[in-house]
Amino acid sequence: MMRALVAFLNSLAAVGVGMGELVQYGWRFLKNVFLPQAVLAARVLAAESQLAICQERLESQGLRRLRFNESFRWLWVLLSRWWDDWHRYARLNASRKVRS
Repeated sequence: MMRALVAFLNSLAAVGVGMGELVQYGWRFLKNVFLPQAVLAARVLAAESQLAICQERLESQGLRRLRFNESFRWLWVLLSRWWDDWHRYARLNASRKVRS
């Protein structure tokens, strides 16, 4: 009985964390709607350069699978439903072959 309760509470906590992260993504989106275009362009450039470094590190370490948390997955599920051109901007491709 105690193990079931602990498992339930852990699951509930994980859902809470995921929902909190989704709320943070939403807040960031709303905040960015009102930023000037130059600021957004600079932030995108910074994020893309960091993403490129992370991808290079993954490839150099020979990691085969990328691991995403639940809130990241839900974010992209929502984006794919509401944004027709989402696949052009999804740069992390888990099916991409990486050196072993």
